[in-house]
Amino acid sequence: MSIVVGLGIARILSGFSSLIEARHEVESDWVTNLWALNVLGYHLLFWWIVVNNWRFLSEWSFSQFSALFLYGVLIFFCASLILPRQAPTGIDLRARFESIRRPFFVLWLLVMCSELLDSLLKGTDYLWNNLGAPYIALWTVSVLLSIGGFVIANRRYHLTAAIIFFVIYAAWTIGSFSTI
Repeated sequence: MSIVVGLGIARILSGFSSLIEARHEVESDWVTNLWALNVLGYHLLFWWIVVNNWRFLSEWSFSQFSALFLYGVLIFFCASLILPRQAPTGIDLRARFESIRRPFFVLWLLVMCSELLDSLLKGTDYLWNNLGAPYIALWTVSVLLSIGGFVIANRRYHLTAAIIFFVIYAAWTIGSFSTI
C-alpha cells in the first residue's frame, strides 16, 4: 500500500511543482488547488489509517487485501486526474477542472464507498465502537458532497465543498487518529 500511496503523493506534488514552474503561463484555480490538497491529505490519511488499524490483524484474507488495494488505487486515480501531469502553456485550471469534474467525482464517490467497505471489513464492532456515529456522519457528508460535485457545476458549490471536506476530515483525523 505504501507504494500506491507514494505514487499518488508524488503525482500531486509533481503536479504542483509543474504548476509553480509554469506559473506565469497558467491560470490558477482555487477549486482545483483545494481539491488537489484534499487528495494529498487523503493519501496521508489512508496511509495513517492503514498502518494504524490493519496492523492488528494476524491474518489477512485475499478479499481484505484486494479491497484495500482497490481503495488505494482509486485514491491514486483521483491524484492522477486532479492536476495536469505537466502544465502546458496557457492552461486554464478552471476550465480543466470543469472538463474532469464528473469523472473526478465518480472516482471520489468510489473512494468514499471503498472507505466504508474498508471499515466494514474490519468488522461491525470496529465500525460502531471505534469509529461510531461521528464517522457515519462524516462519511455521509462526504458522499453527499461527492454526488453534488458530480451534479452541480456551480463554482461556489465546488469551493465550499472543497473547504468543507478539508475541515471535516482534518478535524476528524486530528480527533480520532492523532497517534498510532
